[in-house]
Amino acid sequence: MDYLVEERYKLFRIDAIKAFIYVAITAAALFLVLKQKLNQNIALIIIGVVSLFDLWSVNKRYLNDDNYVDKIFAENPFQTESSDLMVEKVQGNPNLEPILANVNVNKTLEIISEKDKTHYRIFNNILGTFSETNTSYFKSSIGGYHAVKLRRYDDVINEYFQVMDSVKLPNILNLLNTKYMVLGGPEKPQAIPNPRANGNAWFVSDLKFVDSPNQEIKSIGVINSKKTAVIASSDKKYFDGKPVQADSTAFINLTKYQPNELEFKSQSKTPQLAVFSEIYYPHGWKFFIDEKEVPYIKADYLLRAVHVPAGNHHVRMIFEPEVIETGKWISLLSFGLFILLSGFGIFWMNKNKKKEILVEKV
Repeated sequence: MDYLVEERYKLFRIDAIKAFIYVAITAAALFLVLKQKLNQNIALIIIGVVSLFDLWSVNKRYLNDDNYVDKIFAENPFQTESSDLMVEKVQGNPNLEPILANVNVNKTLEIISEKDKTHYRIFNNILGTFSETNTSYFKSSIGGYHAVKLRRYDDVINEYFQVMDSVKLPNILNLLNTKYMVLGGPEKPQAIPNPRANGNAWFVSDLKFVDSPNQEIKSIGVINSKKTAVIASSDKKYFDGKPVQADSTAFINLTKYQPNELEFKSQSKTPQLAVFSEIYYPHGWKFFIDEKEVPYIKADYLLRAVHVPAGNHHVRMIFEPEVIETGKWISLLSFGLFILLSGFGIFWMNKNKKKEILVEKV
């Protein structure tokens, strides 16, 4: 603590001395101008130079040589190969050292992404699942970092990933379609396939209704999520007139994936409840079955679910938040009003100009 106080005092003292010098130079220049012993233009140049030097010295603290990196690291911040040249370029730069330290992990992630092109997620337990960004550079991750978090997903992180229960955690990883796990250490990472991952979507035949969010989040760690879905009691009415029956031959497969639109093909002999390994977010996501919009619910505390009738169907979900649609119409109307007023203004100016010409001729 004494060290921090001393360092802060040293910085304050240096800045105070610099400020005194800058003020003294500026005051001297102004004084000489008033005494008519210095040209005003020269005084302005002196004051400008002092101001620029002050700005430069402060900015240099936050943007200096350490903030610039070699082009190779800027173009590819997640290197998968190392060399003596790279090691030489990295030495002495604490911002670049982690890049080469994680080369083997990045290589493992690259191999996974190149080998398996389907849509799934990876659990990276080497670099810090919810603080690293390496995994997301190569493939979808169950982790990563963002200051803004979805509340329910954050609840699941705190409930299951902080404790790392060896029995319950695999159930959560299966729900999140975790097809691969990267375990071990940075020097020798291992890619472990997870054959029990639920996939992008699946049908369930059993429904477990619970009365509170706490019961929901506790239940998803112990149920067999491939057969049973945990549903809030408040969503019971959703199933009025919507029976759910088991069909061992039923399937639902992802056919198209984009961040704002997903498409699935389903086939079943009986009505089903489809659960999707996508986070429930009702403020914009819409469901369509055979291009007809249908309501959907939350299942397993944080996922989306929709009732699918028997037969062959095309299921689509798309992100179309009303705020964006409203903003688009406001922008279009504003632009149209601008064009209209501009046209009226031009017409009015031309009309007045013609009147002035006629008056001059008369």
